[in-house]
Amino acid sequence: MKILSIGNSFSTDSHKWLCKLAEINGINIETANLFIGGCSLEQHWKNWREEKDAYDYEVYLPFETEMSRPDG
Repeated sequence: MKILSIGNSFSTDSHKWLCKLAEINGINIETANLFIGGCSLEQHWKNWREEKDAYDYEVYLPFETEMSRPDG
């Protein structure tokens, strides 16, 4: 299963725990997170409308213990 979140530091934390829970239960998931620390829903909406490229990107691959930030 693949999951994409667009959020802030809370979405980063939730991915960490979601992946750990999936691993414990033998479920293979891959998550990706586009985020801006402390960003509000209103700001995400404004970024989308203005097509801003203002996000950091993290990927959590199956059964890894840490998220990674792909280059480029």
